[in-house]
Amino acid sequence: MAVEMAAEPKRVGQQLKVASKKCFPLALVIGSDEFTAGTAQCKRMKSQHSTVIDWHGDVAVLVAAVAAELAAVRAGG
Repeated sequence: MAVEMAAEPKRVGQQLKVASKKCFPLALVIGSDEFTAGTAQCKRMKSQHSTVIDWHGDVAVLVAAVAAELAAVRAGG
C-alpha cells in the first residue's frame, strides 16, 4: 500500500486532484480545524464519499478507522 503526504502548501482541492490522478483509493484530510476538533475527513476518491473520523488524538482509533474504510473500498463498498 502506498502512502503519500502533500508537503506543498496547495489547496485541498488541488491535493485531492493529485491523489485521484495517482489512483489512490482514499485521501485523509486533517487540516488545522480538523486537528483542533480531533477529527479527520476520510474521502473515497472514486465515489467522492466522505466520512468524518472522531479520533481526538488517539492514533490507534484513526488507523483503525482508515483501515476499515480501505477494507470497504477493496470490497467494492
